[in-house]
Amino acid sequence: MLTIQAALLPLELQERQTLFALAILLGRAPEGFDAAASAVTGLSVPRVAPGLPSLLLVRRPDLASAEAQLAAANANVAAARAALLPGISLTGSAGLASDVLINFLSAPAAALAIGASLLQPIFDGGRLRGQVDVATSRERELVETYRKAVLAALADVESALAAGGRTAAQELLQEQVVEQARVALRLAGIRYREGADDLLTILDAQRTLFQAQDQLAQIRLARLQASVGLFKALGGSSEMPEGRNPSASGR
Repeated sequence: MLTIQAALLPLELQERQTLFALAILLGRAPEGFDAAASAVTGLSVPRVAPGLPSLLLVRRPDLASAEAQLAAANANVAAARAALLPGISLTGSAGLASDVLINFLSAPAAALAIGASLLQPIFDGGRLRGQVDVATSRERELVETYRKAVLAALADVESALAAGGRTAAQELLQEQVVEQARVALRLAGIRYREGADDLLTILDAQRTLFQAQDQLAQIRLARLQASVGLFKALGGSSEMPEGRNPSASGR
């Protein structure tokens, strides 16, 4: 019991510090600020829809920056997307990384070589129309930057989806562990009242339940963090903003 009480002290300090941080984010005075427990424990993990298009990734700052550099060199951004951003679904039917995404990242195509055949459709039109003389080495550098940004974006999405799927499965299993620990504590209480067990058995059952509940809380936190990671990897929500078409028009 003393061990459990000692473990609660740093958690209470962490709770107080977190409440202060939340108050500052909300523009409230930290002193006296409180948040209902249900506001945290009741958080639901957003459902990941199947068939998320890879075009969602163009909202990411790194891809937007790479495309802006291409556009500044009078490159055909639409051609660059068509050549280097695969038109694939990021998620499968279970909301996990699609087989196509996993296969793409593990296939030699992910290390696509940049040759003249790739540079030509991206830059030639711009040179003709804008009379822009960009050195071939600079063209390769810009396209390579974009290619790396695309691969990094796809890898981030795959990692976030894997983390979300793994923590979701862990949460289901840990909920069963908590329920079993709760039943064990109830049975220990019955045996104690009947004189079949001593107080130490109840204390052990309480400690087991406490540890299981603590582990469940940690897993739920990891699952929420994985959901935030997916949000960041996609450059926003899993839905395309209304009235916005991220497809490039060419320039």
